[in-house]
Amino acid sequence: MAEQALVIGRYTVERRLGAGGMGIVYLAVSPSGRRVAMKVVREEYGTDPAFRHRFAREVDAARRVSGAFTTAVVDADPHGSPPWLATLYVPGPTLEDEVDSRGHSPLTAAALGMPAGTVKSTLHRALARLRQELEHSCL
Repeated sequence: MAEQALVIGRYTVERRLGAGGMGIVYLAVSPSGRRVAMKVVREEYGTDPAFRHRFAREVDAARRVSGAFTTAVVDADPHGSPPWLATLYVPGPTLEDEVDSRGHSPLTAAALGMPAGTVKSTLHRALARLRQELEHSCL
């Protein structure tokens, strides 16, 4: 008997890309063939109303961010069971592969192929926006 494919929203999961404390990231494909990186929230967080509220805010903030080194949000369901976020998939080496091939020294912007000034300005804008969000939140 064939194993049934995992489907989240309208996306069919091809494989797991990685995992972190908040959830699992999958490579998935839409019915039209678009490949996405799909962050799926872990069950223990997805049932927490406060976490779901913060995740919905994260999705909203991610939809407003754009730039040469960010991936666009193409779909999300922060109120789904489980909550999830899909961004454009950009093929490339994993962070683990980069660390393995370059050693355990800190990764530099150049090692990731980004101009240092671009990384600095992008991080500055992102941190400024985060600071504003936190100042206006109940956290």
